[in-house]
Amino acid sequence: MKKLPVGLQTFRKLREGDYLYADKTKYVYDLASQGKYFFLSRPRRFGKSLLVDTIKEAFEGHRELFDGLWLGLSDFDFTPHPVIRLDMSMFDLSDRTLLRSGVSGSLLRIAAEHGLELTADSPA
Repeated sequence: MKKLPVGLQTFRKLREGDYLYADKTKYVYDLASQGKYFFLSRPRRFGKSLLVDTIKEAFEGHRELFDGLWLGLSDFDFTPHPVIRLDMSMFDLSDRTLLRSGVSGSLLRIAAEHGLELTADSPA
């Protein structure tokens, strides 16, 4: 019997840990192939973080995580792409300067991970 993924928010841990997973990867395919911008709004504790992490894994090209799932069986192109994921819960939102500093620091880290150098001082 598979374990329940209580508190898990990372798709990789869920798949590699052999947890129970209701396959929703068709929605990832639909998001990638339709439209341009999406706003994900669901109440707290309804799987937004797991969905965003699933999308990240797909666009980073980690096909092996999708074996046996809808997306892995589809014609989805698993060519790796750089992914920018900003977790707003990690920033101090009480002050504009602290928020700007946090976003800038995250963008610098992400750029360095992809071998890029940012030259602007502003997150914009």
